[in-house]
Amino acid sequence: MPEISIALVILSVGILGLLPLVNKAIQANRFAHKTTTATFLAQQKMETFQGMVYEQIVAGNDGWIQEDGAVGTTDDYFRRWTVADNTPSAGIKTVGLLIDFNDENGRQRTLQMSTLIVKR
Repeated sequence: MPEISIALVILSVGILGLLPLVNKAIQANRFAHKTTTATFLAQQKMETFQGMVYEQIVAGNDGWIQEDGAVGTTDDYFRRWTVADNTPSAGIKTVGLLIDFNDENGRQRTLQMSTLIVKR
């Protein structure tokens, strides 16, 4: 019987040693979810720009938004963009899109994307 008790103690110590790894995996999963959502929100806005009239594309922001694009709070995502006219050449706008969000530790992160819009 002492062999079973010793085996259980060794097994328990091994399982307890893995608990910090589970916590790290959960944090990584949360960060991946936030990054994926930020990427989706950036792509969504880029598609909006592609469908707009060239002259109407100007710098701005949507403020704080939720994952579904609805109005959000400072715990959500802040979507903003810059527009450079005639860059890299005449008749082309360079749109830089930034999505700010806080990671699971409260640190601010920024996802950046850019695209070129050609005057039609």
